Amino acid sequence: MDSSLNEVVVQLANLLCQLKDSNNEQRNAAEEQLNNEWMAKQPVLLLTGLSNIARNHIDSQMRSHAAILLRRISLNIKGENEYLWTSLPDDARQYCQMQLLESLNVDSSNNKFTSEEGILYDKECKILLKCPALKEEITIPETVTTVAPGAFSECKSLKEISFYGTEAPTFSDKNETFSACSNLTINVPVGFEGDSFAGIDVEKTIIPMPIQSTSSSSSTASELTSTASGLTSTADTSSSSDTNGKDSKGSSTSTGLIIGIVAAVAIFVVLIIVVFFDLCFFLQINYWNYFLDYHV
Repeated sequence: MDSSLNEVVVQLANLLCQLKDSNNEQRNAAEEQLNNEWMAKQPVLLLTGLSNIARNHIDSQMRSHAAILLRRISLNIKGENEYLWTSLPDDARQYCQMQLLESLNVDSSNNKFTSEEGILYDKECKILLKCPALKEEITIPETVTTVAPGAFSECKSLKEISFYGTEAPTFSDKNETFSACSNLTINVPVGFEGDSFAGIDVEKTIIPMPIQSTSSSSSTASELTSTASGLTSTADTSSSSDTNGKDSKGSSTSTGLIIGIVAAVAIFVVLIIVVFFDLCFFLQINYWNYFLDYHV
């Protein structure tokens, strides 16, 4: 945003605050300023500034107030049967439209519409209703089967379209759909049926799937889960191996200790037997010596 528009946005934000003021005099003065200084003298800056606030302001209530006021002012009659909106220069009208569509975030509970990257679709994302005028490149989901009349009527900046379906959507105004676009490139999958897209030759190529694709995310999540499971299994196996190793070492140590104890007991028993026999032999020798000495 250039400095002049930035100043306009600041002034209009202050004016919006005054329009919501509980003081009647303050509110009436703000309305008079809006009508005499903005609508009458600089309507283009007024609408472009309001569209910018509607998209970018940090306060959601301020964004809503700016959008409502922009709609109300745009429908004011200027001249004979001409709305203020249609009297705007093309670039100003496209800027406002871009800001409003980019700020569009259809509530998930809405049962008629949905939006993605500022592009408006029906609830089932089968009909592309409107593309912002200043978009330079867009992606059309494979679910889209129909493009509504005027969906790209003001898209003079559009240079590239990536379409994920294998069959071209139906165009209500096929010959006029991209009439505002120049040097438009349309990328389609290799398996795309046909060679044109609303009368424009297509380039068949391998289009990387969108990051937000549910199937891709699910597949990635599944792969990550599988990998995690594999790592867990490996860790469990390793842990089990370590435990078995420790148990094996412990078992070997216990066996060695038992063998040592048995060997020590055996040696002790053998020593006792040896000592016993030595003692017996000693006693026997002494007995015979005593017998001989006594009888002889």
